[in-house]
Amino acid sequence: YESQFIRPSQILSVLGPTQKDILKSLENKLITAYDFIKTKNYNDALNIFLNLTDIYSTIEINTNCAILLEMTGKYESAIEYCNKIITHDPENYAAYHIKGTSLGLLKRYPDALDNLEKALSINTTSEVHYNLGYIYMISEEHDTRKAIEHYNASLDLDNSFPSAHLNISICYFNYGDYEKSLQHVDKTIILDPNLSKAYS
Repeated sequence: YESQFIRPSQILSVLGPTQKDILKSLENKLITAYDFIKTKNYNDALNIFLNLTDIYSTIEINTNCAILLEMTGKYESAIEYCNKIITHDPENYAAYHIKGTSLGLLKRYPDALDNLEKALSINTTSEVHYNLGYIYMISEEHDTRKAIEHYNASLDLDNSFPSAHLNISICYFNYGDYEKSLQHVDKTIILDPNLSKAYS
């Protein structure tokens, strides 16, 4: 049987007759994964990316794994992948952002805020301001002032973000500023007429 083992010099020929064939096979796997994402079959896409990490443990593939793990509710595993990415790239915005939102979903709010603030220090985006606002809004401290501050920053960067308008409306309502609350909830309905929470 020893004579039948694959020798290192044979590896590529076993995977395919040419490098082009090997890369084509990999490309097809990735196309299939992205097709699954488009059709919201996130678990099927995740399985492909997890299998690829055994061979191609790149930052990009690990990031896709972290995103899909979070989207499928596997928050602890998403955090593990983010930590892997941060080990190789300590200034990786996506890793801190995904880790922060995953920690928030696990209700570990102080750690969530730390990671989201780190993400913000690397790249100022509407999404990270939105998530910081959300954590301040739902955490035990209920820091409505900081929530409003981050939602406003999010809307300064992207004024067509219905969830940010809706949540800042709730914050203003809780503050007793009903005029501002109405302005933002009206904007939410214009942007997303099917958002039932806005009407309520």
